[in-house]
Amino acid sequence: VTWKSSNTSIAKVSKKGDVTAVKNGKATITATVAEHPEMTATCKVTVMQGANTLKKSVSQVMAETSAYMRATDTNPSVGSEWYVLGLARGGLSLKEKYFSTYYNHTANYSKRVLVLTAEGKDARNVGGYNLFKYISDLSLVKEQGLNGPIWALLAVNCHPEYSFPDNPSAKEQNSEEALVNFLLQSELPGGGWALMGSNADSDVTGMTLQALAPYYHKAGYENVTAAIDRGLA
Repeated sequence: VTWKSSNTSIAKVSKKGDVTAVKNGKATITATVAEHPEMTATCKVTVMQGANTLKKSVSQVMAETSAYMRATDTNPSVGSEWYVLGLARGGLSLKEKYFSTYYNHTANYSKRVLVLTAEGKDARNVGGYNLFKYISDLSLVKEQGLNGPIWALLAVNCHPEYSFPDNPSAKEQNSEEALVNFLLQSELPGGGWALMGSNADSDVTGMTLQALAPYYHKAGYENVTAAIDRGLA
């Protein structure tokens, strides 16, 4: 078999058929059987430049981002959750005054489990209040559509000691199993999830995959593994 490129300034091809990119552009690679030149096959090749390498290290970018976030959100309170979560999980020392300020501003609110846990606090005792008490009623959690169950599952799994307390007054007792089943039942035909409509979207699918991740390839959760694979695909 002989090999030929329609434009060697774009892509070259060796005698063995190995193609080497030269510069951006398009070329056609043709393979021909020497004894039967009428027998040919072609392949169109597009050469494009890859992603640019960061000029700064990841640690530099993280440090600059952290500084920007703290300069932007100087008095953290309700509404600062994305800043607090990003800074806490980004490695900012939990001894920083920034975190204690947020905690003091939110001690009386029945939410923020993920953020406060990232801050090193126990969400079961925030100003004497167990934040899981409210979300122990699955019927209330489901009122938020998929978002409620997604975040409730993320919250209960963000610390090994967390669980939903028994709630005798709940219309529907919440549990990990109930949340997992709800998310599985909400999967769209063909895979993925959406806040609304019949087409999967990357935002809600991404959040659902995070919520279900602890059960991936876990014995007894083969249906979850299959759903995650469909969502990724």
